[in-house]
Amino acid sequence: LTTIDFVAEAYLAPALPRLRQRHPGIVLDLVTTPQLLDLGRDADVAVRVLRPRHGSVVSRKAGSLAVAPYVSPRLLRGRRAQDPPQDLDVLALGEHFFRHGQNAWIDRIPGARVVLHTTSIGMLVGAAQAGVGAALVPVGLAERAGLVRLEALPATSWSIWVASHQDFAKSPRVQAVWAFVADAFAAAARP
Repeated sequence: LTTIDFVAEAYLAPALPRLRQRHPGIVLDLVTTPQLLDLGRDADVAVRVLRPRHGSVVSRKAGSLAVAPYVSPRLLRGRRAQDPPQDLDVLALGEHFFRHGQNAWIDRIPGARVVLHTTSIGMLVGAAQAGVGAALVPVGLAERAGLVRLEALPATSWSIWVASHQDFAKSPRVQAVWAFVADAFAAAARP
């Protein structure tokens, strides 16, 4: 199974006991990387924010993740979170995400200056906490980190996709991992 670090830590790790209980014979090899690994050769299953669209890959939506722009309280510098932001340093997801529109929120900030590109959600949160700039990050993670939502900008959601090579997608082991991923996101969505 391959995914990004944040998904593994925040969603899959808490759901591992259920996977172990339901399928004690499955040994999960988890690779966290922002790189898209070759399904069928390097990994059996991928969990991604961007839908894999390769000809030999099958995928389905496993859940969604609420995201919104957040800043450190000190970065507001006397402004209110409800005020439209302007002239703000911003933290962006790396170029691969930029090409797929994940950073479109930055265009809504007049005078925005991108000061960091990263593929790590954890880095976005950490840099936002340090007051480096505003970042579009998962709502629950931002709130736990003590960040303040920029309320004048809309929240959105990212679809979470689970995918496998078509030759392996029907195997019972792969189907069990797909169900595990869907359960992990469903459990996280419950209050």
